[in-house]
Amino acid sequence: MSSNKIAFSTSVGVARYPWLKEPDTAFGQESFKCMLILSPKEGQPLVELINKTAEQAGFNATNGSLPYETDEETGDFVFKTKTNFQPKFFDSAGAPIIESKIPDIWGGSQLKLSGWIAPWSVNGKRGITLQLMKVMVVEARGPSDTAGGSSGFEPVEGGFVAEKEETFEAPPSDAPSYL
Repeated sequence: MSSNKIAFSTSVGVARYPWLKEPDTAFGQESFKCMLILSPKEGQPLVELINKTAEQAGFNATNGSLPYETDEETGDFVFKTKTNFQPKFFDSAGAPIIESKIPDIWGGSQLKLSGWIAPWSVNGKRGITLQLMKVMVVEARGPSDTAGGSSGFEPVEGGFVAEKEETFEAPPSDAPSYL
């Protein structure tokens, strides 16, 4: 199997389950990763490049592991990228972002990803990995974009409405300081 890595760069896509500022440490792993959702038109060139790399390495989706799947409802491609090292970050103009200025990147952020397409073979299993090296932040979505003020729903007239507290009652002045 060839160990040559092939460069890839995506179009602007939507992040799903990004772990880019800090590594995901669940299940004893420690990796930076991000799934990126691309439309069929935008994702097809990368799918073709991955499939060609797998074919040259002597396998395909039926006898190997490929780093993408197709969303059955939308037809969009979902690409899985990962790395053991924090990727480099760039703003939408291509300027580097220093570590202390990296914005919160939650699901729904718009990103471009680049790195290497790398075939692998371990214990008789084969596959392709998208090794993440760089992240371009086109639109960062953080916790303030997904929680708090707006629910994202249109109001429904005549439905249940929770009672709202009119005033905040301060604890009595003789109450313990931790209240």
